[in-house]
Formats: sequence, structure tokens, C-alpha cells
Amino acid sequence: MNKRRLIIQVALLFLTCTMAYTQNWYDEAEERIDTLRKGDFSFRVVDPGSNPIHDSVTIKLKKHEFQWGNILTHPAYDQNDFNWYQATMLKYFNAGNIERFKWNYMEPEPGNVDYSEIDTIMGWAKKAGWYTRGHCLIWGGPNSWQLPSWIVADTMSGEKMYGACETRIRRDVTKYAGAMNEYDVINEPFHETWLAQRTGDSINWNAFRWAEESDPAAKLFVNEYNIIVWPVIDEYMATIRELLSNGAPLDGIGVQGHMENNINWQQIKTSLDSLAKFNLPITVTEFDMKIDEYGISEQNQADYYARIMRTVFSYPLVEGFYFFGVYDKYAWREGSGIFNENKFPKIAADTVYQLIHEKWSTSYADTTDSEGSCKFNGFYGDYEVTVKTGDSTAIFDVPFTKANEGIEIELNLIDAMYPHPELLQVQTSTDGSQVELVFDMELNDPSSNIDKFSVYSVTEIPVTSASLKTGNPNTVVLTLSAPLIYRQKAYASYTFGNLTSAKGGTLSNFGPEEIINLLPGFKAGYTNEEGTQVMVTFSKEMSDVIPIESFGIEVNNEDRTITGAEIVAGDAETIAFSLGTPVEDASDMIFISYNPGTFTSWDGYLLGGFGPKYVQNNVPPDVESLNTNNGDENILIYPNPAENYIVIESAKAAGHEFRYKIVDISGKLCQSGTADFGKQLDISQIDQGIYFVKINTDDKLTVRKFILE
Repeated sequence: MNKRRLIIQVALLFLTCTMAYTQNWYDEAEERIDTLRKGDFSFRVVDPGSNPIHDSVTIKLKKHEFQWGNILTHPAYDQNDFNWYQATMLKYFNAGNIERFKWNYMEPEPGNVDYSEIDTIMGWAKKAGWYTRGHCLIWGGPNSWQLPSWIVADTMSGEKMYGACETRIRRDVTKYAGAMNEYDVINEPFHETWLAQRTGDSINWNAFRWAEESDPAAKLFVNEYNIIVWPVIDEYMATIRELLSNGAPLDGIGVQGHMENNINWQQIKTSLDSLAKFNLPITVTEFDMKIDEYGISEQNQADYYARIMRTVFSYPLVEGFYFFGVYDKYAWREGSGIFNENKFPKIAADTVYQLIHEKWSTSYADTTDSEGSCKFNGFYGDYEVTVKTGDSTAIFDVPFTKANEGIEIELNLIDAMYPHPELLQVQTSTDGSQVELVFDMELNDPSSNIDKFSVYSVTEIPVTSASLKTGNPNTVVLTLSAPLIYRQKAYASYTFGNLTSAKGGTLSNFGPEEIINLLPGFKAGYTNEEGTQVMVTFSKEMSDVIPIESFGIEVNNEDRTITGAEIVAGDAETIAFSLGTPVEDASDMIFISYNPGTFTSWDGYLLGGFGPKYVQNNVPPDVESLNTNNGDENILIYPNPAENYIVIESAKAAGHEFRYKIVDISGKLCQSGTADFGKQLDISQIDQGIYFVKINTDDKLTVRKFILE
């Protein structure tokens, strides 16, 4: 065999095997996740006398140890959105990137340090039990959004800049010592070198030393962009080597994830493989995509987000993944949020939730053995363990984290909590003025927690009262300042309250939970071919007690008497309204309206007011009636052919008003109204063609033909 041919064949074989291996890597992601992100755990349940409890148990993951995060903002960012925002963050994520920890936000003027925003955020994160990262301590670019304007004003010496940086780091890291979990100490040191050029490169590694001395427990990260997209991986690795070689106490590597219009998982893996040589934890600190710029569909956005989540979650050294924005109103990349500007979830929101809280979650039921022990395999994180003891139930919060793997944890009933009330359903009241929250157990009076409940649609709908439903203490009733209406999408949430069940269990945060809107509404209207009835279809089966006095039907802007109404046989969603005077012409315009009254669906939900709603006219066109040899022979039309106007004249009725309709040759209505004989009638909005004018005088119909050029 030719040696060159042999070399080519071996190379092709190697390439084929490499491609197959690479493809298999992504295909096997779920298998790696099952191995990397889960552990074997054991616990033992005993009574206060240390006797084993042999009974049923359920184990449910409440919060991942892996950091699934997003940006945390201050409530002043937009107070109207904050209740929705915090409920959404609590539902989807467990970690916060405090990106307003930047120096320019905290110290806009030298010595004028404002901690109020960060204090509020950190207080919220503490209540939520969230992992937090401060972004960032130093961002060495020459712009006022990177460093305070008084630093980049070009009037400060390099020596003073150096000292100001040390003061900033020591002061602010010390203040939040023990509270902030980690920091991006230096942001984008490879790309943004302005500060280092002014002060010397040692600013980069000394920044890490100052931070470590101020809070030895905090994890210290370097952070950089274009690492997993348009990679500059060699340059970043050189920067990391320089930091390490100069003694920087570097605890982790941050990679931003501002992606373009696709997720190239092979490229991401290649970059992560390179960084893995440092054997340091890796976090994807800022993920978004150019959704609107590239016209990416909702479905593709969801697919791309799932692809990168699966890629990083299956990579051994990655410890966290942070989205860079929750919804489109404030997204840095337009359209990159998982909620739209109205705060309604996109497909991506369902995908993110399903992966984190369903597919990559653990919910397990078992029975303890005779020694009270139970073993299971589950994702690392914080769990709720429910123990059945005879007729009673006990709840435990247990950290089944990686550090606790292989350790049997003892759960003593003396330390147990009462069961938490579980939300079963959220729905509208019969008239939409209230929202009903149905729980699995009786609750105490919720009135003192009114400010902990929120209801929101596009904007927040204030809750004016919170009470238990009469005769049903399992249901909390929220009265709204404005009622919900048919098809209105709305959500409810509850955060950081102290409402308890009748037995003592504390209600946990929930929401945003979509409110089941049971209110009926208008769907469509149409006439029968005879024009004697208007058929109206509603969204639900309706009651047969129909208050016809609350309905109104107009034909060509004139009220038409309703003589009766009944449910259509075999179709309880449709009501047939009989007219005193039938619709006679295919070109008649018909509308129906309803003033709020007593009409309900079969299950008692009140129909809200509507109208005027368009009714489709199914009376067939009477083309034969377009006969110009009828009516009043004294009525004439000119000019003909016409351009922008016509004049209709009658020798017997000069100056009198008449009703008219202009129809095309198929009988379709093009224009209608009232006009005066002898005055110009504007027809400039009608296209060129052949038309007929139907003129009604004293209930007599006259038809005239004209051409519009």
C-alpha cells in the first residue's frame, strides 16, 4: 500500500473516531449528570428517646447545591415589578449575581459610599438562603461604568489610584465578610488593561490578596468574556498563570457567556477543557443570547438554553451557571429573558424550570428499616424529609450536600417541624373580584400577612384584603382593587410571611402561580342565513336563565329589538338571540354588546360586560337586488365615471337627507352612512372599480351604478 495513502487513511480514521467521541460526549451528558451531581445518602429517624422509627418517609429536593443563578436587583430598580421579581427568582433560582456591587455604583464620589442598595439586596438574599457573588471589585477599563468617574477623570496619579483600589477592596469586602460568598475580584483583566497600565500589573494579583485578608472565607474569582464564544482562551490562560505565579489566592475561574445566535457546545467544551488544566472551580457568570437581533424563535431560544445548561451541568469543574437577566424589560441583550416585557413566561421559562426542578431533581418515597434508617441516591442540595409516625407527620430540613455524602444523619422527632401548608390551586372567584388560594390544610387568619401576598398581570393589582373563605378555612381569599376579566392572564405569589396552619406549620414562599381564570367570555357571533337570529358562542357552557334586557344588538348603528333568547340544542356554549326585524342585507354591519348583569356560566361564574363585538353576517348577498331599473327614477348620480366624490340628486327631494350603502358587484359593503341630496359624497377611500349605491328614501330602495376611475 502507498505510504501516503496509509497516512491519509489513518488520519481519517482518527478524525472519525474523534468526531464520534465528541458527539458521544454531549449525548452522554445526562449520564454524566447522574454521576457528577448526585450522591448516596443515609439518614436515621428516632423518637425523643432515641428509639428507631419504622414508617414511611418522603424525600424532596428543595434547593440544588449547584448554583443556578440570575442577577439580583434592588427594589428601587422598579418597585412595581419587585414583588413579581422576587417571587420569580425564588421559584426558579437559588443564587444571585449582585452586579451592582460595581465600584461606580457604590462610591460615585470619593468618600461618599452608599451601601443602602447592597444592604437591601443582601438582606433579601439572607432571608432567601441564597448563595451570593459580588460583581465586581475592580473592572479596569477607562469608562465611568467600569470605574468611578473620579478615578477615570485622568487627574489622579497612578500611585493614588493604587491606594484607592486597595481602600475600596479592604473596606467593602470587610463590611460584607461572612455574608458574601464569592467575588469577581478582577473583571476582564485581559481585555481591560487601562488601570493596570496606570498603576502597574501588580494591582491584579494584589487585589486578590487584599480581598483574602479582608474575608478569608469568601471565594475569589477572576472573570473574563469571549471565553466560551469567540474564544481567546490562550490569552485568558496566560492571564490566569500570571496571577497564580505572582501569588494571587485565586479560588475560581469565571467565564462570561454572552452568546451570539447559537450554542456551540463543542466549542464550550474545548474551552472548559483548557481551563480545567488549572483544576479550579469554574462558573458561567453571565449568560444571555442575541435573541431579538437574530430573530431567534421562542422554541429555539428554549432549545439553546437547555443545550448550554446541559453542557455545563455535565462538566465536572463547573459549580455555577448565572443567567444575565430575568425578563425582557431589563435584559441587556434584547429578548434574552425567559419572561417577556409583560412578565409572562416564554417557552424558555418552562424549559429552565423543568430542567432544574423536575428533570434534575429528586423526589423519593420509601420506608425506614427496623433501625429507622433509609438510604437513597439524589442530587446534592437541601432537602425536605417528611416522616410519617402513626397518624402524625414530621418535617425536617436536611442538607444532603456533597460534604455529607457517606454520613448517616440522625433525625430526632424532638427537632421536627409541623408540616407546611401546600398550595393546591389558585383560581378566580365567581365574579373575578377575588382570587382564591386553596391549600391542603386549615390556615390561621391571613389578614396580618396581606402585604406578603401579591397578584399581578401586566402590572401589579393591589390586594385590598386577605381572609379565610367562609365555611372553608383551607382557602385564603384575596380581594383585588380591580376585578380580573375573561382571558386575563394573572399570577399570585407569597413571599417571606409568617402565616401558619391551624396546626402550626409555616406557609412557604410560592409563586408566581398562574391563576386559573374561570370567567366566561364572548368568543364569536354570527347570524343565520335567514337573518332572523344572532348566534353568540361563549367560552363556557352558559345558564339557560338569559337576561335579554342586558344584551344589545345594533344593525348599521341602529338598535334592533331582541324578542327572545335560548341555548342552542346540543351546544350549551351558544345562545340564539331572535330579532324582531331580521337582517335583510348581506352588507349590514352587526354588533352585539352586554352590560354587566346576572348572566352566568352553568357553574356560576359571572359573565363580564363586553362590546360592541362584531357579528359575522351570514345573510347571502342578494346580487339580483342590484337592479338599476327600480326605485325612484328621479334619483341621479354624477359625475360618472367618478374620481374622489359623487353627487346624488333628486328633483323631488333636493337637500333632504337619505341613507345609503355603496357595495361592489359581489354585494360586499364598501361604505355606508347618511348624506344629503345635491351635496358631494367623499368616496376617496374606495378602490377603482364598478359599484352600486343603494339609496333608501321613505323605505323605498333605489339602486344606481357608477364607475370609480
